[in-house]
Amino acid sequence: MSRRLVHNIGQLVTCRPLVASQRFTSLQANDLGILKDAWLAIDAGRVRGVGTGAIPDDFKTWTPYDAAGGLVMPGLIDCHTHPIFGGDRTSEFAARLDGATYQEIAARGGGIKSTIRMTREADSETLYERTLTHLAIFEEWGVTTVEAKSGYGQTVEEELRLLRILQRAKQSRSQTLVV
Repeated sequence: MSRRLVHNIGQLVTCRPLVASQRFTSLQANDLGILKDAWLAIDAGRVRGVGTGAIPDDFKTWTPYDAAGGLVMPGLIDCHTHPIFGGDRTSEFAARLDGATYQEIAARGGGIKSTIRMTREADSETLYERTLTHLAIFEEWGVTTVEAKSGYGQTVEEELRLLRILQRAKQSRSQTLVV
């Protein structure tokens, strides 16, 4: 990874006050440490400098990236998600909005049992491609770290298959995947 200088940042969220006080379970006013009209220097994935105003000479030769006045913040972490599954249950969400209960949806063949069935029926390549799509959507929304769980195989053999697919996806993504 090259040395990168992100400049023209409208607002930079540093979380410096939160880290300095070593509070990791609750937020208080001003914990985000927001800098306006800022710059950020990153080398090998580590922050090497932040500031406002003139960029120090040490960073002027780094590869520039213009944030165009946008917001720059630490990546989000999804600490419990199942990005690998077969099928689609959007119609169930619509049914829930129309007042159907989970029990009624399950009685019609929906619910988690349908996801288990559709996951088992899907071939590994399809599950892999769908997982990459799900992870790309997470990344678009700023999620840089994903604790990726299996769970829809429901047998040792199927769970191992899902875990192998997740490990393959881990090698294909720039996000951090904790499988």
